[in-house]
Amino acid sequence: MPSDTLAVNSPPGILVLTPAKNARAYIDSWMTGLKRLQWPRERLSIGVLESDSDDDTWARLSAIAPRLEDRASRVALIKRDFGFKAPKGLPRWTPAFQRLRRTTLARARNQLLFRALRDEDWVLWIDVDVIDYPADVLATMLALRLDIVHPHC
Repeated sequence: MPSDTLAVNSPPGILVLTPAKNARAYIDSWMTGLKRLQWPRERLSIGVLESDSDDDTWARLSAIAPRLEDRASRVALIKRDFGFKAPKGLPRWTPAFQRLRRTTLARARNQLLFRALRDEDWVLWIDVDVIDYPADVLATMLALRLDIVHPHC
């Protein structure tokens, strides 16, 4: 339903976006956070972009799709590989790979935003490895009446 036809007191539409790579170990806690998020299902959408994983992240996301659909009015699961793989055994924050890693992550985030955003009023980025945040984080951030808010969770 377009937001211009909603009642004046209706909460804004929120799109939660999450990029995921080799995230199998985090998906259950990410899902737990989404379930706890205090926002009406009919005003919540979820978008996830999985790319370049070596584990079964995509299979796991596909398997939990029905649970995501129970939580949100719309779910977009997107698979897009960019071909970036850091050498095995090196942490992702290794300085020599940061420029390429960050460039690839920016491309993934752009793809996710362009492909998942429809008519939502706001976007909340939640990284898949964020394990805890307040259930009322959306209301808290929206109450600030700012265009951009970066919570520390």
